[in-house]
Amino acid sequence: MERGTSILQEKIEKVRSSLKETRAERSTERVGIVLIVLSDLLGGLLVGCALAYILCHFFGAHVVFGGLLILLGGIAGFFNIYKSMQKIEAKRHKDENA
Repeated sequence: MERGTSILQEKIEKVRSSLKETRAERSTERVGIVLIVLSDLLGGLLVGCALAYILCHFFGAHVVFGGLLILLGGIAGFFNIYKSMQKIEAKRHKDENA
């Protein structure tokens, strides 16, 4: 009877250790997704701000170029986030079906 109990305990330990590894992988994946989202959004906004600054410097129309290009940079950032999430979902779907 003791032998059966020890085998069961070993199996339980294996399952627990695999669950801990899975949780760690999920946590790492979440951090990666957050970094992708932040970099995509900030990248779009920074490019919009840089273009606005350059065009304002040359043409002197601060409000028009500034507001428009920052808005376009934000929209581009959200579009980049959408594309990145589509890639992540496609990869996740491919991994689940494999």
